[in-house]
Amino acid sequence: MKKHLIAAAVAAAVAAPAMAQNVEIYGILDQAYRATDLTLKVGGDKFRLDTSSTVVGGSYTTQRLGFRGTEDLGGGLKASFNYEQGLGNSGTGGEDGNSDSGTTALVTVLRQANLGISGGFGSVRVGQMTTQADLAYGVGDVGSGNNFIGRIYGGSGIQLSNARSSRLIEYTTPSFNGFTAAIQYGKGSTKTDDSVDSVSSSNKELGFGLRYAAGPLNVMLGYVKEKAESVTTGAKGAEPKEIVLGANYNFGPATAFFIYQDGSNKNVSTVTLAGEDLDLAAEKYDSKAYEIGVRVPMGALALQASYYDASRTWKNLGDKYTFDQDGIQLAALYNLSKRTMLYAVYGTQDWKGKKELKGTKVDNDQFGIGVRHSF
Repeated sequence: MKKHLIAAAVAAAVAAPAMAQNVEIYGILDQAYRATDLTLKVGGDKFRLDTSSTVVGGSYTTQRLGFRGTEDLGGGLKASFNYEQGLGNSGTGGEDGNSDSGTTALVTVLRQANLGISGGFGSVRVGQMTTQADLAYGVGDVGSGNNFIGRIYGGSGIQLSNARSSRLIEYTTPSFNGFTAAIQYGKGSTKTDDSVDSVSSSNKELGFGLRYAAGPLNVMLGYVKEKAESVTTGAKGAEPKEIVLGANYNFGPATAFFIYQDGSNKNVSTVTLAGEDLDLAAEKYDSKAYEIGVRVPMGALALQASYYDASRTWKNLGDKYTFDQDGIQLAALYNLSKRTMLYAVYGTQDWKGKKELKGTKVDNDQFGIGVRHSF
């Protein structure tokens, strides 16, 4: 009997350190057939800018492979980590690692790489992570960050700040009756060499977030401001700033979603219109938008619908250009299991020029059917 007790005690002592650390491997694979049509109308003329259809990865949810875990440090402290790569199965590999090129090269994009310590004081994290404005988008996004057009957070080009940043230090308070607050700060600089023609730049970033989550209500206000400049020449770079309010409320039979965005950017060379990057230099670029959405679960099936409206203006060398933009997205999601989902999504968005751009219109339509599996 004593031998059994001694053996059990030794086994427990050996196993205890291993049990103190929890590591998880997770990921998402997502494949869909997706068709896109993009048309430009100027006066009475019509130009087809893009017509494509292909099987592409990450259409609904960006494909990814990640590792995350926690370690109990004792004394109420925990260490945590998260490392995540976005995976694509096409040729270019941008934010989501995908394109419509139809090629089969595997590309990866770093999404998360951070370490943190948490306790009664809250939590501190360092590394690459999601920004506060992007988190606010997520709270109010009925589309769960899907990569189809027709929503503010997608191919609309309305989002101005980084979705994720690699240079952040973040502090988050403990929860007080459902309220939490967070601050993020980042600063970085690069210099290629010591020659006269060397490229040297400086980047700064500041973000704040305030969130309330209790019962059926979840609401978050996020703010991000960034600044870039050339240390060598003194030339000013892009200076985006953005405030985002996101909310959702579960009524039981349905959940309602809402997003409000107000942002601006300075010294930009590219403006995204209707999902296309256009070389439009702007001394200042302004954007205001709102979105409403609803999700209705019906057993294994869920139906989603959203509508957004935006006003966007850019100024350059005394000229001012304004256009209105709106979009709709409809989706049907069917859960075959807790990890496998079938989906069909239709999105449409257009922008109409005002004043100097009157008579100019861009229409963009997209449809896709696919399957997503998480592990």
